[in-house]
Amino acid sequence: TPNADTQNNTLLAISCPSKTMCIAVGKYDDASTLQNRTLAERWNGSKWTLMSSPNPGAFADRLTGISCKSATSCMAVGYQLTSKTSPYRSLAMSWNGTAWKALATPNVGSKSNQLAGVSCARTNACLAVGIHSLSLPPTGNATLAMIWNGSKWKLSSSPNGPGTNDWFNGVSCVVK
Repeated sequence: TPNADTQNNTLLAISCPSKTMCIAVGKYDDASTLQNRTLAERWNGSKWTLMSSPNPGAFADRLTGISCKSATSCMAVGYQLTSKTSPYRSLAMSWNGTAWKALATPNVGSKSNQLAGVSCARTNACLAVGIHSLSLPPTGNATLAMIWNGSKWKLSSSPNGPGTNDWFNGVSCVVK
């Protein structure tokens, strides 16, 4: 696959809606600032090409999951930083076959929120999962889940075990 830069290109997830179309996402480190930036690459059945993708976080952005229903409908998720000292905030982007668009996402509390995986049963029905830091005792982490309804992301309740370090790394949804 092609590299976005000379510093630490890392692909973290891939989705292939057909044998001639795959999109892989991840991050690369900008050579001049060493900040994480989104990385997206497309497979056309014979070669990989870099895709232009937004970086809404002023300090860092990373894509960790992707789900494509077709060549013109993909959802990618991850997390972003607006400053070196700010907490991670959730990040989602949609692909319409032509361009990536950053989408508004909710966050739990004021501490870190990170999305790790996404699955779309339909173009207007996606579930994204990850982790958020607990703001009140007990301290630790809890699961994070949000639902895409075709126009916006909304937080969803999610299970947690008896401990204080729970998280989701991936998800898979089917059409009912």
